[in-house]
Amino acid sequence: MSLNSTAKILVVDDHLQDLIALEAVLQPLGHQVIRATSSQAALRSVLDDEIAFIILDVMLPEVDGFEVARLLKQEERTRFIPILFLTALADGDGLVRKGYGSGAVDYLLKPVDPDILRAKARFCLDLHRARKEALVAEQRSSFLARASSALSESLDYHATLAKIANLAVPTIANWCTVTLIEEDKSMRRVAIVHQDPRKQPLTDEYQKHFAPPFDNSPEFTSVLRHRKAVRVAEVTEAHLGAFAQNPAQLSILRELGIASCIIAPLSARENLIGLITLVRSDPASPYEEADLVLAEDLASRAALAIENARLYEAERKRSDFEQQLIGIVSHDLRNPLSVIAMAAAAIERSSSIDDRSKRSAGRIRAATERANQLIRDLLDFTQARRAGGIPIRRSHVDIHFLTKELIEDLTAGQPAGRIEFFQSGDGLGNYDPNRVQQMIENLTQNALKYGAPEAPIRVETRGENESILISVHNQGEPIPPELLPHLFKPVKGVPGKVDKTDHSIGLGLYIVQQIVLAHGGAIEVTSSKDKGTTFAVRLPKEAPIPQIEPIERRNVPRDAAII
Repeated sequence: MSLNSTAKILVVDDHLQDLIALEAVLQPLGHQVIRATSSQAALRSVLDDEIAFIILDVMLPEVDGFEVARLLKQEERTRFIPILFLTALADGDGLVRKGYGSGAVDYLLKPVDPDILRAKARFCLDLHRARKEALVAEQRSSFLARASSALSESLDYHATLAKIANLAVPTIANWCTVTLIEEDKSMRRVAIVHQDPRKQPLTDEYQKHFAPPFDNSPEFTSVLRHRKAVRVAEVTEAHLGAFAQNPAQLSILRELGIASCIIAPLSARENLIGLITLVRSDPASPYEEADLVLAEDLASRAALAIENARLYEAERKRSDFEQQLIGIVSHDLRNPLSVIAMAAAAIERSSSIDDRSKRSAGRIRAATERANQLIRDLLDFTQARRAGGIPIRRSHVDIHFLTKELIEDLTAGQPAGRIEFFQSGDGLGNYDPNRVQQMIENLTQNALKYGAPEAPIRVETRGENESILISVHNQGEPIPPELLPHLFKPVKGVPGKVDKTDHSIGLGLYIVQQIVLAHGGAIEVTSSKDKGTTFAVRLPKEAPIPQIEPIERRNVPRDAAII
């Protein structure tokens, strides 16, 4: 995909002296002139070489120039080659029309004016270069599109690394290496690919015995320091001496072939994560500036793919650790808590224990219940994040009855009149009874915690046509406006308010919202100094939503999570 500055011009004439004269006229243009004295020789030259344009004599023996032009225009590879017809016959408009009809871009009469010929030659060279640039741009765009597609096929870290070198070879390099920078800033070559399978043993030896290539060279240091690709158009003996650490490495570099190279940084999100080194072995095809741009583009896409693969791998490990932690929390912590709770309950029931010890045992039992609730909150939080929501088990229940039962338990430990309950309308619907009670309890405990101590908490359930409205209201200081948009995020609290109960890890309202969403409902909150704070939940009576498989079956205890 390289653009070479030297073009090839094919001159076809059956008179050798005319060929020599034309070559002399074209020589100042600085391009290679190929001679052909017959139509067959001309066709062979076009097939063997990339021709910029053709100066074609009309009157050739056997097959004339018009027929040669017609044959060239039939082939996809040669149809766009510009043709200048040349003839000594002044036959008027007839030959000119025939020439243009055969696909010529212009027509010249012998003897040719040198200045006119060079001017027309420059025009044809410009056409050739423009077409070649367009073709190369299309090839590079296609290559980058294929590279992006290939790099996005997998988030597997090692698969992504392997693809990068294989993408570059042989399209833009004869061989390629990929080097990563580790967290401790050490460098590790992770891939080396050569297009010649016979040289694979050399690459294996290089990989095994030598450090990342060119790390002693100023070019390599420049890429690390400035994070900008460097092109070495011609690798000299001095370069090789700087690239190699010892004679053995120098010998392998020479055998692998290194005539030109590009070292490009792998940078993603302002992090330098490695380098890619592209090497061409043919001195006749050195890297050009356009290749440098292409290499930088490939390196940028490769770096992003590597970074995404790294993030995915880190997330996978984090998820695995999270799953292990869930197992520890679910089983290893619950077992000793159950033993403690059972022992405390036994002490409370014992007739031989004094009242002071029984009260201490009661506090121990309550503390274990709170610890168990914190564990359940953590499991709910993890379930919501991993599975996209909290699991529910629907059944036909009466919301009025569920709420009344819950409030009776909550008021047992509160002053008379502290919690007021009101109900109206039809309360029947399909809900998860345990989750609904958990939701209402979280909201009520939240109101008790942050509401004015002297004002009652009002809990209301109201049946509507297609839904149930559940609201919890308290008087007291309003929720700061800046907190409202973040109220249902985990581990959020009310600024200036201290949770003296120490029963929560800040997941209460988050879990409330997740329960509401699992039922296909909605929750709103209003808060002002005059009217107090109200959480209003509306749940549809029938909600055909997909069920999320729960982590475990469970009943929600009365001491539920609060923020």
